[in-house]
Amino acid sequence: MPSAVHLAMPLDERLAQWDGMMTHLRRHDVGGWCPTFLDRRHEAPEERAAG
Repeated sequence: MPSAVHLAMPLDERLAQWDGMMTHLRRHDVGGWCPTFLDRRHEAPEERAAG
C-alpha cells in the first residue's frame, strides 16, 4: 500500500523512482541470484568467509 509520502510525491518523480527500481530488479532477478547462491553453498566455509 502506498504511503502518504508517496501519494504526495509528484507523478514524474514517482515514475522515475519506479523506473529505477524496475531496472535494478530486471538486472538482479532470481534467475541470476539462484545459481550464484547455489554455487556458494557448495564452497568450503573458509572460501565463503574469504569472500
